[in-house]
Amino acid sequence: MMLLEFGFEDFDTVKRAFSPEVITRALGSTIPRVAAKARTEVSVGIRQTYNVKAATIKETVSLQTRRSREDTVSVLSYRGGALPIDRFGTSVRTIATGRGRRIAVSARVKKSSGRKVVAGGFPLRGRAGPTMERKGNARLPIQRVFRLSVPQMINADVRATVERKIEVDANLDLNRNLRFWQDRLAG
Repeated sequence: MMLLEFGFEDFDTVKRAFSPEVITRALGSTIPRVAAKARTEVSVGIRQTYNVKAATIKETVSLQTRRSREDTVSVLSYRGGALPIDRFGTSVRTIATGRGRRIAVSARVKKSSGRKVVAGGFPLRGRAGPTMERKGNARLPIQRVFRLSVPQMINADVRATVERKIEVDANLDLNRNLRFWQDRLAG
């Protein structure tokens, strides 16, 4: 779980300028919106480094917002196990080995690196099935090939980018929501 805390610039000035009800409602509108933006930024940051689709990342995210009269809390968590290698853009190739031509599976996990052959990997059904590998030297049993999980992909660079974006957007959204709720409740 990624813990993001952000503060608002000159919040003491805001407390003096606006009524408590306006502040409560503005924060109730701002916090979930900023959490949703953080979720999007995490997805963008991961996809800049790794060759994975946004839908795959979205499957592992949970955004929960709890509101009460006094407080609004949004929790953004990424959970899940290692992803199958098939989620990283695999393709089936024919390669020449010492024992003749064989079918091999290649994948491109990181966008900065090239496509690499998955050692011991083979497609289950012809050229279209999931990538499998043998557990030992025997023909059976076989198991699916897994690599990174989404929480492992959230590195320090992604966190720094998300925190910078949140600091800017949180203040802009709060100012907009304060003006909106002040006008709405005034009249």
